[in-house]
This record gives sequence, structure tokens and C-alpha cells, in this order.
Amino acid sequence: MNSRTSSTYTKSNDIAEDQIRLDFNNQASFDYPFSDKLSVNSTFGMTKRFFPQEAFDQDGGWSVNFAPGAFWKITPKTRLSVGYSFGASRS
Repeated sequence: MNSRTSSTYTKSNDIAEDQIRLDFNNQASFDYPFSDKLSVNSTFGMTKRFFPQEAFDQDGGWSVNFAPGAFWKITPKTRLSVGYSFGASRS
């Protein structure tokens, strides 16, 4: 699991102040081995972009994603994987 928060300050021609942007990123990955030959994993992610100033508060957005997958070890040197990614976002 990991989480990251970052901030960016940029100048804008619209207002005299710096434009402040905050980004929040979270991600979690899970792996569960059913047997020596079969394992299932999943990754979850979330991103939120936020502008705390009134002039830019409509510019924010978010996105989420979910990616399940499975691995099957056919031989000691060969494995087959299958997976899919689902997601949604709004700006």
C-alpha cells in the first residue's frame, strides 16, 4: 500500500495569488496464492485533484480504478496470466 500527497503552486493571469493544486494518490495491491500453481491479485487506486481557492474550485477531479488478475503456473518456467482493469473518472 502507498499513499502520496503533493502540492503545486503556479502563477495565473486571472488572479494575483498563486494557484494552489493538491493531489492525493492512494494505491493498494493484494496477492493471494490459492496453490503452488494458481494465484489471484488485485490493485486498487484512487486519485483526487483539489484546488482550495474559490477561483479554481471547479477545476478539480477524481479517478478510481480496480484491476483484478490471476496467474496460473503451467510449468516451472511458464505461466499464464489474465486480468482486466475497471475505472471511472470525473474532471
